[in-house]
Amino acid sequence: MSYRTRRRNPRVCGYELGAELGYGAFGRVVYATHVETGNEVAVKIISKRRSEVVNVMARREINILRSVSHEHIVRLEDSFEDDSHFYLVFEL
Repeated sequence: MSYRTRRRNPRVCGYELGAELGYGAFGRVVYATHVETGNEVAVKIISKRRSEVVNVMARREINILRSVSHEHIVRLEDSFEDDSHFYLVFEL
């Protein structure tokens, strides 16, 4: 199944979330589409329930990625959070 398969997927802050692209120690990355523009992105989802250390590291990652621009570093397009997760929106 392609990560672009269209079916009813969960939505978060204007993004329709799709298939998982990968995962790591602190979270997972999913394919997503901006509902209004159709822009395809990757969204890194980090659970706030893991530990306070992970929460601090997530906030630090967001701040660092907002401040850098380099051809070999994926561009952070947006970030937001809810009560249980951080969401980092990257170029696909």
